[in-house]
Amino acid sequence: MNLQSPFRVTREKTTVALFLILIGVVGRLLLLDYANVEPIMALSILAGFYLGGVYMILVPLAIMGFSDVLIYGAFYRGDFGYQSILGLSAFTVSGFVFASLLGRLSRRRVLSVIGSVALVTGVSIPATLAFDLWTTLGDWYFFLRPLLGWSLWDALVALLPFTLIHLISSLLFVPLFGAIFGLLQASGWLKGAYSPTRKPTEEPGPES
Repeated sequence: MNLQSPFRVTREKTTVALFLILIGVVGRLLLLDYANVEPIMALSILAGFYLGGVYMILVPLAIMGFSDVLIYGAFYRGDFGYQSILGLSAFTVSGFVFASLLGRLSRRRVLSVIGSVALVTGVSIPATLAFDLWTTLGDWYFFLRPLLGWSLWDALVALLPFTLIHLISSLLFVPLFGAIFGLLQASGWLKGAYSPTRKPTEEPGPES
């Protein structure tokens, strides 16, 4: 009888998750001056696709948590209160967790690394659109409405060019990181991670 929880933590997956978190925090800080250009969407989707379980929440939450502490604790010089910042952060983190969930739900058997990269890249489009709509709602509620008097429609119209940039960012980072993940998976380096190319005769792992 298999009593292993689908949310159990393993050393191998935790090592990969920590590596993703490090890339996410460093990448966000380096790209901070470029609106909607970020690697976190890609890393969240890949965490859901390859790691699953608790890592779907752990990876995006840790990336945003650590980078927010640095950004708002060390670099932030704006006028917004921390209550508003925390409110918007809740929308942002939940948006990335949703993207990770979409990555988990997209799991299916494909025949090659290229196929798995194409699969997660396709997932990135609806994930990015949903993320931008959700976080714009938070941005409107906490900043644009009380400070500028914008309507929700005004916020959605202003969102369009930023969403285009965000889609380009996702379509750049998801295939890049997806190809690296796929090659590492094929080489056997990502021990315990989900393999979309597993043969039908092979037994799936406890979190597959």
